[in-house]
Amino acid sequence: MTSSAAGAMAPADRERSVLRPDPHHMPVHIGYFGRGRRGPVQQVAVIRREVVAIRRECEAGVPLYITVPLKSYRGVVLTVRMGDEGEEVSLRLDHGNTDLAIPLLDCASSDEAVAQWRVWAAVLGCALLVEDADGVVREVEQKLGGLTIRPPRARRANKFFAERRPRFLTRRKVG
Repeated sequence: MTSSAAGAMAPADRERSVLRPDPHHMPVHIGYFGRGRRGPVQQVAVIRREVVAIRRECEAGVPLYITVPLKSYRGVVLTVRMGDEGEEVSLRLDHGNTDLAIPLLDCASSDEAVAQWRVWAAVLGCALLVEDADGVVREVEQKLGGLTIRPPRARRANKFFAERRPRFLTRRKVG
């Protein structure tokens, strides 16, 4: 039995849990570097079901806590960039204020990123967004308020009921 199966996490498992936060186990703690006046600043975001708490260091060394409601975030953005080493895929929780955007995932596999993208959006109740190569963020599905807009369906689209005999015809006896 290995040490990771016995209950203690192996160093590789610890790194994986830090790099790939699980949206199903709330609250989720994510450490990242954000923008500061004098360069990158270490930040920690705690994502809960209804709020996001961001902790960052001020220039005086005093911690600054910002609490943002989850409803103010636009959605989960999928970004695919082509580089020299191949494609780089990243996910972020997007906000109108770029200082409040939170990176969720950076990986090289687009299949894994798309699966995580859908999971994060479903768990947080946010929209699925895609960032184009020119930096424009757009929604995957069109929405009107909280409703998803889809083409209209026929009311009696179920083929089972369309081909079935009416009840009064099934009661008749053969002559």
